[in-house]
Amino acid sequence: MEAALKAIAGPRRRQILTLVRDGELSAGEIAGHFDITRPAVSQHLNVLKEAGLVSERRNGTRRLYRARPEGLAGWFGSQAWLDPRPGGKYRVDVIQGHIASGEFVELDPPRRLVHTFGWEAEGGQENPVPVGSSTIEFELEPSGDGTILKFRHYGLPSSEAAQSHAHGWDHYLSRLVIAGRTTTGLRRARSCLPRRRSSRERVTT
Repeated sequence: MEAALKAIAGPRRRQILTLVRDGELSAGEIAGHFDITRPAVSQHLNVLKEAGLVSERRNGTRRLYRARPEGLAGWFGSQAWLDPRPGGKYRVDVIQGHIASGEFVELDPPRRLVHTFGWEAEGGQENPVPVGSSTIEFELEPSGDGTILKFRHYGLPSSEAAQSHAHGWDHYLSRLVIAGRTTTGLRRARSCLPRRRSSRERVTT
């Protein structure tokens, strides 16, 4: 996650992700959209590839690139649509028929990420946590050869909603720890989740 946040800190890299979001493009085709040199574009692509945000496929002498939304949000869902800037929107297909969405509020890569959170309504069903009704904060702190992730989800409308989301985050934060160990050296996650008007902490090693 730390590498991904660093990667999307650059506006040109965010533009590249937008270009390759819906299909493959070669490095030359991507470079044609910018007024910088092709080696500079290749350097941006390498950063995105190392962060797991784009895939590279060889076709003869050409290298084709495509966005990997799961590189940033695969621990939480099967597909993601992200516009990572203050005021930008996101949508994550967590499981089939259940889409979480909201708006980015604060990005300070690779230290801090804040966004609103809620669930999109499904076919007129009651939605206790509508889009934008709660807030999530991620904070990353170096710790030896790894990283501590501090997580907080607040503004949920009821103790029942807080408790159900706490169980869900136990599952998904464990997946994030595994993803972090694989890609960025994350060693532990600390979650601070509202529960019965209070907070709790859990450390996973």
